This record gives sequence, C-alpha cells and structure tokens, in this order.
Amino acid sequence: MDFLTDTTIGLFIMIVAPGFISLKIWGLIHPSRRIVFSEALYETVFYGVLNYLLFARWFMAIVSASAIVLKVCVYIFSLVVIPIFLPIIWKLILSCKFIKNRIINPMPKAWDVFFSRRIPCFMIVHMKNGQVIGSLYAYDSVASSYPESQDLYLQEIWELDNEGKFIKRIDGTLGLLVSGDTIDYIELFHCTEGE
Repeated sequence: MDFLTDTTIGLFIMIVAPGFISLKIWGLIHPSRRIVFSEALYETVFYGVLNYLLFARWFMAIVSASAIVLKVCVYIFSLVVIPIFLPIIWKLILSCKFIKNRIINPMPKAWDVFFSRRIPCFMIVHMKNGQVIGSLYAYDSVASSYPESQDLYLQEIWELDNEGKFIKRIDGTLGLLVSGDTIDYIELFHCTEGE
C-alpha cells in the first residue's frame, strides 16, 4: 500500500479523491451551486488535506504493520467512508441552534430553507395569471432546490371556498406540478397528522 504515498496517482487518491467525495455529498444534502471539478479544485484539495490530517494518516499509521486485509479496510474507511460522513456531520453542526443563530444561513434561497425542513402544510398557490390553487404539501411532495429552477410537485389538490378556506380534497387527485416561473406567491398553513 506504499504506492499511495510514493506516487502521483497515490497522492491523488489520498488527497483529491476524498475531497471530491465530500464535495459531491455536500451537493446532495445541501442546496449548492453545481460543482465543476476544475473550479472546485482548491476546495477539493482543502477537504482532502483536512481528511488526511484529521483521520487518514492516523488510521494508516496504526495499521502500518498489520495484515493487508486490515490495511485495505482502513484505507477504504479513511478515504471513502469518512469523506462521505464529514459533510453530513458538518450539516448537523450548522443546524444546531447555538451555531445557526450566530452565522448567516448558508442556504442560497428562502425557498430552499423552507422546503428543506419537510414540514407538511396546506398551501394556497397564487399564480401570476390570477388563478388560486389549494394544495397539500406533505411527505410525497417534492420541491426543487438551488441551482435548479424552482418548481413543485404537490401531492394533493384541495377545493377552496370563496374566502380561501380549505373545504375538501378533490377526489382522484394525483397532485399538481407547478413551475416556479408561474407562481406569484404561496401562502402556507399548518396541518396536523389527522388532517
């Protein structure tokens, strides 16, 4: 396993690959700009070096005289598994109330902040053409996130009365797809499990 520290390909695997894995996972769990490898090389190297300094080199030193099977397991753990969990841990740290109240929210849009919470709610969607749609946003609904254009899949359509109150679920509804470009604004209302 010495080739990992003695060759260019080995150094690439030790530093760049873990950083790239961490950035890709971060992009999957947090609304972020698209990662273009050539533009994110510094970030990739930073996260890779951080992973190496905090974890990989210590684990590898511990098993340096061990059997090859144990070495392979430790290398996979330090170069693949830990880089997968680092962004998840970072996201958990950022969501702690103590931290969250002291930093600027890293999410680029209020749309992403609200929909990342996955809070079931009733919505009145006001369209730019004047149409008003009552709907349920719950666990089967989906909202796009940055950098994609805003759009929604709302799992149920509801009938509204003249005052904008929810009357009943429309029979046979499979939901509604709404393009963010057609939405003027959305009103959000609490809903309980029983509803």
